Amino acid sequence: MAFFSKRFGGRRSVSPAPKEEPAAKDIVAVLGRLEPWTKGQRFVDADPQYSDVIKNLPPGEATSMRLSESPGTISITGEDPRVFGYPGALEFNMPAITELSGTARILVDLGYMGVEQESQGIAHDIMNRTYGMRISYLSLKSYPLLRLQISFYSHLQEPLHLEVLSDILDRNVQDFYTALYASGKYELSIHVTRRHLGSVFSSVTEKERNDVYRGISGVAERLEAISPEERDMNRAVNDCERRHPLGEGM
Repeated sequence: MAFFSKRFGGRRSVSPAPKEEPAAKDIVAVLGRLEPWTKGQRFVDADPQYSDVIKNLPPGEATSMRLSESPGTISITGEDPRVFGYPGALEFNMPAITELSGTARILVDLGYMGVEQESQGIAHDIMNRTYGMRISYLSLKSYPLLRLQISFYSHLQEPLHLEVLSDILDRNVQDFYTALYASGKYELSIHVTRRHLGSVFSSVTEKERNDVYRGISGVAERLEAISPEERDMNRAVNDCERRHPLGEGM
């Protein structure tokens, strides 16, 4: 089931401002039902040495999130916006999602053969907002999965399709979808072997925000219906990769 699927057409999409604060509380209440099984460490709490610095970064688009130039080091540069360099290493060609300063963040590090030759086309899609993005969930028998897909099209030999299958019990995943629903905004930040290629802030519509809420509620209900002993995310991922090809629906 798709939360939403959109192909950007070169204009910045702007969603109406959230009408009231209870919107964020609604999705937090849904995720709160999963607290007994929630796992992982929130990004903001990953390193106590930097926790206060991260929490005090300017909100929203005043902070941009990227990979730091050197793995294992946090960097903060710039003024408008402040640029926060994430220290961790990402799996090549797989989007990583989290939340920073109240905004949903998608980080990608590309590392496939030929990416240097295709990077100009990918950068074109980022800067002109001609990429595609789709968020959906798969209600599989052994475990429900959240699926985020991103595609690039311009000046490439063939479309580049990327995706990540996420666990709703992961705190960073929960923070990403909570921020996306609450603010209606996200940042997409693309790198090539850790070198920053381009970033863009964009928005989802009010309808798409509501679709996110309904989708997360559906995933939570499906997970609650499966006993902890019968939950098997690895099996669900294998089933998804076998039945749902990369780029499906894009």
